[in-house]
Amino acid sequence: MHRMIGMLLAIVYFATILSGCSKNELGRQNDSSNSVPGNESPSNSNQLADAYIPPVNEEGYIVITMPITLLGGNEAIDLQTQHKALTASMSEDEIAQLAWTKLIANADGSVDYYFLPEQYQRTKETAYLSGKLIDSASNTYPAEFIKGAEYAEIDENGVPWALVVDVDEDVYLSSELMNSLYVTVAPATYIGMYQVLSGVPGDKWAVHISIRDSKSGSTISENDFPTRDE
Repeated sequence: MHRMIGMLLAIVYFATILSGCSKNELGRQNDSSNSVPGNESPSNSNQLADAYIPPVNEEGYIVITMPITLLGGNEAIDLQTQHKALTASMSEDEIAQLAWTKLIANADGSVDYYFLPEQYQRTKETAYLSGKLIDSASNTYPAEFIKGAEYAEIDENGVPWALVVDVDEDVYLSSELMNSLYVTVAPATYIGMYQVLSGVPGDKWAVHISIRDSKSGSTISENDFPTRDE
């Protein structure tokens, strides 16, 4: 099970972030005219609720340390090597369009991400939306069985800690294992990333995700992340 979860995390991680999001793609996420129908309540707004901005170092970067539990089952040194290969032939302007400029693997398995201020803000916005299962390109849910998703707990600093996902129960249960991973592990990873980007220590991130039948309102499952049985 842990290997399968790791594989899914890796797919999510590399498909949407490591490859880098262009400024135009991320710009669409901030277009309030394209909000997802039914997600207009203040607590579920697509606008970031927190205004936390970390300090910028003397080189002009915001440095964020992501714990090993948010690396999608990947080794820190592998992420560092892959990012170096990705950016080897890029200009500074091209690198600035990515989600971050560089990353450095740490001995404890965590990774230090170096963001320009604009990269930090774009990546934080991506994590916020993806944590609600909103597709960044289309501003819709990426699977038909997902009928709604909203942050159920947001603290006084505007940081989400819980998510409720409404699903078509029949469709959801028809492939429960993969669908469950899709609407729990993936958003939990993004919410955890958002928490760390918002100043939560890497060993303190935590997400509670409830899966609910959209018709009856009954709870199908409750899930807590990160898992502690590894």
